Amino acid sequence: MPLSHFNVADWNRLTPSQRVAQCRLIAKEARTLAAQGNGTGVTNAYLEIARGWEHLADEIEQQSSASPLKS
Repeated sequence: MPLSHFNVADWNRLTPSQRVAQCRLIAKEARTLAAQGNGTGVTNAYLEIARGWEHLADEIEQQSSASPLKS
């Protein structure tokens, strides 16, 4: 699910590990877009978006390792 195809219903069906992978994939996509920004304000905006998705992935990992798995 690339960033441009993000869908809440699809997100809700993902397991925590799938959500982490998706966050990291979206962060990678944002970093790719940042690299195409040629140092403009767009570059910084995409880098900030990438950091946010990486942070979300880290938070999901922490929560899923701290909480017992639910069936």
